[in-house]
Amino acid sequence: VLPIAAGRITPGQVAGVCAQYGRDLAIGSGGCIFAHPQGARAGARAFRQAITCAMEGRDPNSAAGEYPELLAALTTWGA
Repeated sequence: VLPIAAGRITPGQVAGVCAQYGRDLAIGSGGCIFAHPQGARAGARAFRQAITCAMEGRDPNSAAGEYPELLAALTTWGA
């Protein structure tokens, strides 16, 4: 059994969701994956990049320069 966070979760919210629920959770993120300005594949990458940042304890805003998909998501939906 895992807690699930869903309902307009964006890559910019991943670190906060992980801080609130811990590392053992599921994130329902379909809408923001498919609505990513660079397409669904980039949307999935942006979430993976945000999860990597959260697991490493890095701020996604400062790491966005390394990840174009994450940067586009943060620009679109904010942090």
